[in-house]
Amino acid sequence: MKLDINQIGRIESLMGINPMPDDHPGMEDFSAAFGEHTFYLSEEGLVIWEWLEGPETDGLPIVAVILAGWVDEKKSSLTSHQPRITEIILPLAPTTPEAMS
Repeated sequence: MKLDINQIGRIESLMGINPMPDDHPGMEDFSAAFGEHTFYLSEEGLVIWEWLEGPETDGLPIVAVILAGWVDEKKSSLTSHQPRITEIILPLAPTTPEAMS
């Protein structure tokens, strides 16, 4: 899912991580391969966040999903694999029209 600025800020405050910038050299390839998401790079690899249940009410949990792993210890390139749902779960409010403006 594509996160809004408030959701990105919430993840940063809870996890201390920031998403990849839109001008990152791999962004176009990642979007083509995995769809429109807010991508993060971690020690595990390429990560996105997904709703656990659905955005019906405020504060629903999201879960980190790893889409690709590092090919070596140097973390110089990624290789995709079956999405792997992690145990990292955070409360996060759904996007609201006000947050998009």
